[in-house]
Amino acid sequence: MLPDPDGGDKPWIESFAYDANGHLIGCANSHIRIERRFDLDGRLIEEKQGETFTLRNTYDEVGKTYSNHDGRLANSRSSAKQ
Repeated sequence: MLPDPDGGDKPWIESFAYDANGHLIGCANSHIRIERRFDLDGRLIEEKQGETFTLRNTYDEVGKTYSNHDGRLANSRSSAKQ
């Protein structure tokens, strides 16, 4: 428990969940819940942020990732292992 960042009297409670490989698969506090899914290679394929926003990642054959939200290309970055 942490002090309330808004200065209230109630403690700030956050929870975290990890899979067997040590990946953060979920976290939550009183404002939001985040859920994450990974593929068999340990790459992040989906992150749900609350009830209205979902980020999806797809990867090409060389490890370059394309981040998509609602099926639109939003961002790309290299995630190839060194």
